[in-house]
Amino acid sequence: MAIDEPVVLKFKPTNSVIFGRVSGDDVRLKRDGYTLPEDEPFAVKSDLFLVGARGRLRCDFISLPSVDLKEAARRVHGKRVSIRTSLRTTPVSAEAGQFWQRTFTYSRDMAAGPVGALGVEDTLANLLSCAAVATFVRPPQEEPSSQTRSTVSAAIGFIVEHAIGDVKVADIANAVGVSSRTLQYHFLEDCGCTPLEYVRRTRLNGVRRQMQSTPASVISTSAIATRWHFSNSGRFSFYYKQQFGEYPRDTVRPT
Repeated sequence: MAIDEPVVLKFKPTNSVIFGRVSGDDVRLKRDGYTLPEDEPFAVKSDLFLVGARGRLRCDFISLPSVDLKEAARRVHGKRVSIRTSLRTTPVSAEAGQFWQRTFTYSRDMAAGPVGALGVEDTLANLLSCAAVATFVRPPQEEPSSQTRSTVSAAIGFIVEHAIGDVKVADIANAVGVSSRTLQYHFLEDCGCTPLEYVRRTRLNGVRRQMQSTPASVISTSAIATRWHFSNSGRFSFYYKQQFGEYPRDTVRPT
């Protein structure tokens, strides 16, 4: 397709992982402040990210349920693996990325061709789930290095202390003495999320604690959310439900 303005891509349900690749003219991809690789395969657990481009744009996406990926991880790695903490945004290696793209193209062509009418959807889904795990999920034996854990631990301490303020990735990186890019890598390696995702989770925890301890007659949910830097009520409710399994109104302490 051809576009001349940035577009927002949204995916549901949120209990899936989105695997994709975007290419085109002057493409920019961002998700929670983290720049995704252009024209390379990536995986995201978030349902929203921004794609900006001018001219031609090609998007290849597939959504795979987390439960299928967990089962595939057990088959590929021989043991239970946490998709939440072990999933990488980018492939574990360049070779793995090439393997994923070949498998994705093969499965797409099979589903669209004459064989697609023979009921092979489940077989292709299993193939893609195993390929996704082999490409994007860190094997259990590959534990983060002590340096990574030390950096992330220090960064988390900074985030917890300053989450109610205006925290940016550069602020966190400066506090722990690494570049923003290195910080992103360490968080993806150790936590399976970006620093800004961790900031958001920390802020949501702060909102929840305050709502549980403050009667509704004293302060509104929107006021608490705004205090913790959630200005969009719709996005706030979505993230809150995603993290805690209930909407903010269900947490509010009665008067």
